[in-house]
Amino acid sequence: MRLSLTTKFTLITGVVLVTAMILFTYCSIQSLEGIILDEAIKDIDNLSETILRTTYHQMLEDDRDQAYQSIEEVGFQKGVRRIRLIDKDGVIRYSTLADEIGVEVDKSGASCNMCHGKNGDSPLVAASSMSRSRSFFDSDGKEVMGMARGIYNQPTCSSASCHIHPPGAQLLGVLDVTVSMEEMTAQISGFRQRMIVSTLGLLLTLALSLYFLTSRFVHRPVRDLLAQTRRLSRGDLDGRIEPSARDELGELEEAFNEMTGNLRQVREELQDMASSLETKVEQRTRQIHEMQGRLVRSEKLASLGELVAGIAHEINNPLTGIMVFSSLILEDTRLPGALREDMEIIHRETLRCSGIVRRLLEFSREAPPHKSPESINHLLDSTLHLLENQATFHDIAIARCYDSDLPPISVDGNQISQVFMNILLNAAQAMPGGGTLTLETEQAGDGEHIVIRLRDTGCGIPEENLKRIFDPFFTTKEEAGTGLGLSVSYGIVENHGGKIEVFSRLGEGTTFTVMLPLRQPADAAELGEEGGELARISNTSAPVGASGPADSPTPS
Repeated sequence: MRLSLTTKFTLITGVVLVTAMILFTYCSIQSLEGIILDEAIKDIDNLSETILRTTYHQMLEDDRDQAYQSIEEVGFQKGVRRIRLIDKDGVIRYSTLADEIGVEVDKSGASCNMCHGKNGDSPLVAASSMSRSRSFFDSDGKEVMGMARGIYNQPTCSSASCHIHPPGAQLLGVLDVTVSMEEMTAQISGFRQRMIVSTLGLLLTLALSLYFLTSRFVHRPVRDLLAQTRRLSRGDLDGRIEPSARDELGELEEAFNEMTGNLRQVREELQDMASSLETKVEQRTRQIHEMQGRLVRSEKLASLGELVAGIAHEINNPLTGIMVFSSLILEDTRLPGALREDMEIIHRETLRCSGIVRRLLEFSREAPPHKSPESINHLLDSTLHLLENQATFHDIAIARCYDSDLPPISVDGNQISQVFMNILLNAAQAMPGGGTLTLETEQAGDGEHIVIRLRDTGCGIPEENLKRIFDPFFTTKEEAGTGLGLSVSYGIVENHGGKIEVFSRLGEGTTFTVMLPLRQPADAAELGEEGGELARISNTSAPVGASGPADSPTPS
């Protein structure tokens, strides 16, 4: 069975990724288990030290009842299974489990082999916390961890009047603490499961992405080249390959097209040698121009769909990560108050980005706007707030001439903000050396519209371009422009029942005028009886920054 190039490449790369991810997961789990175990040992060791210090003076005064009571209180803590005092002869003098008191411990058992060894050798006088800890299963079959800590003969012990110990004795006894490892085991098990699920999910995502990218950028061009080669072998010189990418394969496809075109041209020239060359040239030239015009229009429409899909694919993935991690940070109570407001802005503006991607998709499908009462002045300020810190706005003076008595208007705040952003970005790019940007709002003389004027003192627009400025994909920015910003803005304003106009003179500047109806036909009945309620809603509605354009749209 012959495997395709995409399958081979995906399989080989997949094996490498699987091996790497398995090793990474295994090392991560082992590392976490070691860290949790070390922390558990430290906690038990600190608990043992606390018990010894708490009962130190009570032991000097031979107040055993009070000392045992203190140990009993510690034994009630969550996770503590057993605490016992063992003398140097191996007899349990006290235990939180009463039936063990007076019993001699098995020196070869799990609770003693860290000091005596498995054969019951002489005990170690001193041992590290790692050497004094041990993990084993208790009588109930549950995994526990024990820590033995020596009680040494200090000068105050050997000189006390109540129970004098010989000065030469070093080890008086052992404090043995046993705690449950259920919580630690559950943490490790949960982390292991999450790591496995995350690894499988990541591998699946990588495999699908790799397969898709290989199919898109390798398999498809090779398939098209093979099909074109077979057509050429049959003498079909009319076929053409649509370049799929701007890379080596794309250049090879262009070379095939050029070769096919040359062959076709030679054949036609030979066939038409007897005909009038001038007539043929004029006819062919006219046909080529018409074909090019149709191809350009078709490619523009197709590029719009590809651009929208590309935005959704390329922007939504990192936006999801930003929203998730910003939400987690906001839920952390340790976040300083001075940073919380900035983090909330990040989270809010990320939601705006997600919203504009969704709106752009809806616009490409001619989806109706989602309208709600909004303040145009507030929308302008919110949009300008997002842009004024950009480098292109640093040398631009901004003048606001707002009509403070404007009533709220029923619009899609996200879409209208996108319109303002497109125009403001164009204005800033038209003033690279600085200038003045004026924002004006007023109610039209007919009382049925709100007029928004955005005026810059930039270089202006040539007259021959004014008629095409709202055409899709028309742009004068050869490197950065896509020609979608103003065409999208035009569609948004049209969908709101308004209109957008532009006036410009070279060397003087450009003025964009947006007119939006105060009342939509579908809204007139509602707003007629509920004007007061509409005003209240607009004053308390969430700011447009809650969700808006996914990114600064590329201006036309």
